[in-house]
Amino acid sequence: MLKARDTSKQPSAATKNRALYAYAKTGKWELALVLATNMQERGEADHETYGCSLAACDVGGQWERALDIFNNVQQMSLRPTALIYCGAIRSYDMLGKRQKALELYSQMGALSLRK
Repeated sequence: MLKARDTSKQPSAATKNRALYAYAKTGKWELALVLATNMQERGEADHETYGCSLAACDVGGQWERALDIFNNVQQMSLRPTALIYCGAIRSYDMLGKRQKALELYSQMGALSLRK
């Protein structure tokens, strides 16, 4: 006998992060931000969530939004990963704020983070 599918189950946080990664690779920053916001509201967001959503904004040319994500990570007292730092550094550079990009690069080195 076939059982009815349980449609109440949500994808896992890991599955959602894989979707965020796909959005990042294709620059679909709007979809990435919707999913990341949903994950944050559900308490599922982690470093990978923020890193992928920042990367999606970066690839999509939304550098100020990427920096908003970076600043939010810092305000939440999360230690940014190398992926998050690299996205913020690139965003500052693309906005012509090279001094700030260099400061973050130095900060990243002081934390012994590698690309």
